[in-house]
Amino acid sequence: MNHKGAKITEKSKKFNTETQRLRNTEKSIIRKMLFGVVIVAFVLFGFALAYDTAPLTVNWKAEGEWIVFYCGIFTDSESRSNLYIVRPDGSELQQITNNRIVAKSPSWSPDGTWIVFHDGTHVYRIRPNGKDITTIVDLPTLQEIVDVVWSPNGQWIAYNTIGLLSGQELWLIQPDGTNKTRIAQSEDMSFLRLSWSNNSQQIAFANIKSGTATGVYSVDIQTHAIIQTLPHIGAIQHLEWLPNNDEMLVEALPNRALYRLNLDTLQLTPIELDSFYSSPSLSPDGTQISYSGIDETTNQSAQILVTDFVEGTTRSITDIEDCLPTHPRWYIFSR
Repeated sequence: MNHKGAKITEKSKKFNTETQRLRNTEKSIIRKMLFGVVIVAFVLFGFALAYDTAPLTVNWKAEGEWIVFYCGIFTDSESRSNLYIVRPDGSELQQITNNRIVAKSPSWSPDGTWIVFHDGTHVYRIRPNGKDITTIVDLPTLQEIVDVVWSPNGQWIAYNTIGLLSGQELWLIQPDGTNKTRIAQSEDMSFLRLSWSNNSQQIAFANIKSGTATGVYSVDIQTHAIIQTLPHIGAIQHLEWLPNNDEMLVEALPNRALYRLNLDTLQLTPIELDSFYSSPSLSPDGTQISYSGIDETTNQSAQILVTDFVEGTTRSITDIEDCLPTHPRWYIFSR
């Protein structure tokens, strides 16, 4: 193996080790839910006190482009993460939450004035400047939230749950916490990697059994009808319905392959990136993609990278050493 190949292999191992911590944390949460009722009850009680009162100074303006992501610390003794915002050029990197729990799956409101996220048992909304945090969902014991995402029309927030007694469920709730509605429930089907269609009428999800994705599905929020969009292509780690409504961005294991899926022809077009990646997100205009990866020109750990398809360049927009940044999500304010 040549020097470059050895270097990339070593970085791949390092990145896979870090990202595996995130996946192990998700599995650990579910195991605690199923086998540690006392532990879960204790954690639920503690979540009410989990947010520090010390305010953060965030310089945020509702203009230009922003990326929100979460940065996690996952060790044997500690599991927590916070939300950050940053410009796509790497400027104005700022932490917006200050807590001792796992803040995950940030998703922008359509007007860019709110961010919704979850901690496993609660769904919250928060201003991009870190203010006005509000609890939208408070789950009962023995249930866990996996994903949360805001609809493009702003009317609904979708989230999925896994429960010891209730099985797997897909829910809608309005941003003010009212009109909670279950639109799917199953003991056999999972509702993971949620993504809204551009018209806010369907939600795409991955159905996973025994660690392997059996395909991409979508559910109609009015009729609750479920259809299969794509057969099995591997363990799906990310779905993103693109603004043209005719394509999806799909990330699948075992090779961590990234594709554009044409929903009319079901053709998968590979997207080649120079760096190892996870949790990709296309810019709204489709010219750039952000993801968690390793810049091959440096020896640093995983950061948030942006690849510009037009210029053919890749840049790191974060430089964080004490946590692992992941799950970037893009927003562009109208000019």
